[in-house]
Amino acid sequence: MKFAWFIVFLCIIAGCDREREERPVRIAVSLGGTDVLTETKHIQGMTEAAENTKVDITWRTAHGDYALQKRQIDTLLAKDHDIIVVEVVDPRKADEIFGRIKRSGLPVIGFNRLAPGFQYDLIVSPDYRTIGRELAEIIGERYGNGKKNVLLLHGLLFNDRESIFIEGFLDALEQFDDFTVTKFEAVHLDNGPTGRIEVPGFKNAAVLHNIDIAIATNSFLTRFVGMGIKLMDAEGTEHRTPFIVGFDEKDLFTFLNIEYNNLLVIDRLTYDAGIQLINAAYDYARGEFRHPDGSVIRIGDHMIPVMYTPHKFVFTDEEK
Repeated sequence: MKFAWFIVFLCIIAGCDREREERPVRIAVSLGGTDVLTETKHIQGMTEAAENTKVDITWRTAHGDYALQKRQIDTLLAKDHDIIVVEVVDPRKADEIFGRIKRSGLPVIGFNRLAPGFQYDLIVSPDYRTIGRELAEIIGERYGNGKKNVLLLHGLLFNDRESIFIEGFLDALEQFDDFTVTKFEAVHLDNGPTGRIEVPGFKNAAVLHNIDIAIATNSFLTRFVGMGIKLMDAEGTEHRTPFIVGFDEKDLFTFLNIEYNNLLVIDRLTYDAGIQLINAAYDYARGEFRHPDGSVIRIGDHMIPVMYTPHKFVFTDEEK
């Protein structure tokens, strides 16, 4: 009799273990939502990955609103998840958000837009330093045949994405003697749908008049440059026609619509990035994540395992 009860007990334990093993990994995702097209493709990729993996996703998007992201993360933390993914809206204000997450004890994955100095458990992001280096090499090979003036428009460098990209770009550009770089930092007055920005010291006509290459680190700034050129054209102001580098796929459509055919878009393949994010989160939550060989990035004083997402460069003249 005792032996029979022992067998039943073993079956119960085995059943519990099997149920625990078969339970989907529950992933909370907080997206910054500053770019609707990019976010849509991220979600499509995440959804496809979840369909092929034992994953339950609860995702929220903050639409570029820091206060909304804070409330959404509180809601996500109140539910039972195994891991949380955060793409911060404003890296300068992320301390309060991450303080709450740390107190919850959940592992944290940093996605795409990172908060400097925070100790993530895993980062899933484009390799912005490599993107910057490869862009410099493209520009050097394509335009390194005489002195060129480069305009570099960037946002607040509290954003690791932009600062790492710029470091990689400027370091690689030093091998060429043909380029003079002028940097302007944009102040985002409204990071929501209107995307209002100011660039102190920047006057469209005065700066763009002698620019050969314009690099903008986000879509707001790419449009800012584009509208400056369009305004100069409408006014009949003489200027060079700069080669423009944009960071988002929608920049491609924006410039094709105004028949501007001198643009390079850094396509971060956001659909594929969404797939990689969920697959990496699933592996990490199950304790099966493998550190990619050599793929580490320093955030503050911490060494963080990194899963780099794919990217490619697209020229407008290749799209026509």
